[in-house]
Amino acid sequence: MDKCCTEYEYCVSCCMDPKHDAAGLARVTARSPKNRDSGTWGEAFEYCRGVCRSHGRSTVHENAYISTRHHCFSKLGKPLLTEPLPANALDKVEVVMSALGESCDTACTKRGKQCSSKHLPYLNSCDRLREHVGCEAGCEPHSKSSQSVVSAGGLPAYLDGNAPKANRPAMCFTATVESALGCAGRDQNAYRLCSCVVP
Repeated sequence: MDKCCTEYEYCVSCCMDPKHDAAGLARVTARSPKNRDSGTWGEAFEYCRGVCRSHGRSTVHENAYISTRHHCFSKLGKPLLTEPLPANALDKVEVVMSALGESCDTACTKRGKQCSSKHLPYLNSCDRLREHVGCEAGCEPHSKSSQSVVSAGGLPAYLDGNAPKANRPAMCFTATVESALGCAGRDQNAYRLCSCVVP
């Protein structure tokens, strides 16, 4: 699954399991992913110690973790909160973030495609949203008590960081009922997560 553990030591131990090929990955993985000049890890134990450390990808906001399982050795580098998608669930689907205030219909049309409402339930999770945006203020199911102005049919969505404070800026919202998912919904303060397909 996401190859994450609650304890750093467990993460290193699991990473060292021969089935994960830490020795092979250590020789080809850069110590700093954004700086190839940093060199590679060299040996499996050093590689596992390095990748299992907590880092920004496993946090929600400042020092609050996405999950108690924040020591990860997967390529994703952060824990999943939901089950992985079924195989082929998003085949031939382009997943995109709309522009601010834009509906999924419009976002997909700009790409020469159309929004697929039948694929939106697969995108309705904090994990899918975090693959595209930071969700810096957190992620939660949308409800009347969330005080968000995200309109009906306008989920899943990310609220712009400059949105009015009452709307909970930089927050991600998922739908609690399928009726809140839709291609036409939009909100002036929100970016939509959209599923686009060839017509």
